[in-house]
Amino acid sequence: MAGIEPGPYLLDHLNPRAKRHNTTFQFHGYPGRTGKIVGVVLHTAEALDKKLEDGDQTAENVAKYLSTTDRIASAHSVVDSDSIITLLPDQFTAFHARGFNSITLGLEIAYKADSWGSNPEREEALLKNASKVCRDWAAIYGIPAIRVSPEDLKSGKKGYISHAEIDPARRTDPGKNFPWEKFLSMVG
Repeated sequence: MAGIEPGPYLLDHLNPRAKRHNTTFQFHGYPGRTGKIVGVVLHTAEALDKKLEDGDQTAENVAKYLSTTDRIASAHSVVDSDSIITLLPDQFTAFHARGFNSITLGLEIAYKADSWGSNPEREEALLKNASKVCRDWAAIYGIPAIRVSPEDLKSGKKGYISHAEIDPARRTDPGKNFPWEKFLSMVG
């Protein structure tokens, strides 16, 4: 496909448990988009937490998990304190936020939702990498450094939202103590 940057992890590491889209792509998502990008959904890698010990939350482990799981999940990028990994091109639809996949980009942070506030040095590095990814997206898609509601996104208002706000019955990420004000200041 023309215009796809070489090397997004989920295109280079085909998931044998995902639907095959054609002879090239096999991941949880779609090789295309049906909506215009209006926002970014922030996640922490909660499913992976059940499999790893504390300290094993890395972008590399999250990427590997998403390339091998039968759980219908993917994202566009994942960050940890020293890595940024592009998982899918922005013009692809990742399966990360039910009902909002076609209009948002998904950013996974390799951290536990309930850990914010426990490791300031690591958290500063996580926020630095997450905000770098989001600044790049903001420049491309005109996404302002503001929080929005699910209704805002559906109406086309641009901004940032938590996975928990989109799916409050099932999700808590990126966590009740996630430093939104600091993060948005770093993005803006």
